[in-house]
Amino acid sequence: MSKTDNRLMTFLKPSDKNLDIAKFSENITNQNVLDFGNVNAMVVKISNDNKYWIIGLSNGTIVLLSTEESEKQTNNFYTLNADGETLPCSDLQPIPELNGRIQDNCHLILAVYVSGHARLWHYTGAMKSSRLLATITEERISNPSDAPLRTNAENMMNQILSCSCSYDGKRFVTGGVDCHLRVYDMKSRKRLRICSSSFTKEKMDGHVMRICAVKYHPRGAVYEDYVHIFITGGWDDTIQIWDDRYLHSLWIYYGPHICGSDALEIESESNHILSCSWRRDKSILQVWKFNEELMIEFYNSAEHQGDQLSIPSGREIINKQTGALYYCKPVAEIPQDTYDGPSKGYVAKWLGPYYIAFGGSDANILKLISRFTLNSVSAIFKVPCIFIGSSSIFTWMSYMQSLSCYLLSEPNPCILYSAG
Repeated sequence: MSKTDNRLMTFLKPSDKNLDIAKFSENITNQNVLDFGNVNAMVVKISNDNKYWIIGLSNGTIVLLSTEESEKQTNNFYTLNADGETLPCSDLQPIPELNGRIQDNCHLILAVYVSGHARLWHYTGAMKSSRLLATITEERISNPSDAPLRTNAENMMNQILSCSCSYDGKRFVTGGVDCHLRVYDMKSRKRLRICSSSFTKEKMDGHVMRICAVKYHPRGAVYEDYVHIFITGGWDDTIQIWDDRYLHSLWIYYGPHICGSDALEIESESNHILSCSWRRDKSILQVWKFNEELMIEFYNSAEHQGDQLSIPSGREIINKQTGALYYCKPVAEIPQDTYDGPSKGYVAKWLGPYYIAFGGSDANILKLISRFTLNSVSAIFKVPCIFIGSSSIFTWMSYMQSLSCYLLSEPNPCILYSAG
């Protein structure tokens, strides 16, 4: 792993670059600024061992930044670059450790790009050839509503916008512009199947517009019933629940207009889904109850055909989702704050057992919200670039970006907040 070009990233003082326009609540202190120049940060995650921030940039570069105190890490960052890649890294995820064993899937990152590539990186590899383990290319799949392609047109690439890895470390899913979800085997890197809508008027059992968020259910780390379950959201104003062995979605929640890869998340203990919409709704966040009864009914109806599931004719549960009963309302909503001004959401994140994080555009706002009172406890407004501060750990992007939130078990954890 090589050191990055020092021209890519610069540590600044909080007073630099007209940062005084930012507004902080009293319990947040700005300590340092990280500047990428004209390159936008698209996504930020943290490594499984909590040693690195992993930052995907709009030029296709991935930066690994030490989580040590900022004054000690001036040169402690690295880059991962694929030859010829210049389009944004839109989403990434550290691969979960297989069966909890450190030696399996250790130091692996799945990254997806707007260019239509998904790449598996081993970020501690000594040589460039040993760091890039695999590259998968996705061609765009046409839908019935798409305009016909010219007969001599070249194959178009699928713009991949989101990805997620199963918690047993065996599979991963990608979603993007062409509305189809591709399920891959982690070990062989081969595609297992394509999950999508049946594109019929009778029922909605898949996305019909771009998919911006994909999340495997965190209960899959413990419970076998959940290891294949994941959720998605996109421009068609739906949250959809899937089993990666079945070709269509199992059921749907209607309403949220998902535009960020971190605008959707599941909390394992309560089994609640958190979402935000990129539009000026009355609420900035919605909480939905995961329907365990429908999941059980699906498994009782499904038949195994190799590694795939199918529903025999006459036993479908999918038709039930179109009834009024399944136009579920959220179990809780957090309203817009009239004092802050309206904000369109890119980020909805459970932050440990006590807080929720929200990030949105327009006001360029980042909020920490109490899970018990649903009131805001901290906020940052009008922030033009990346900050490292104190309190909990989370990240935010405000221009085609997303926010991820993490709570590190360190004496003095910090906030990593970014805006393009």
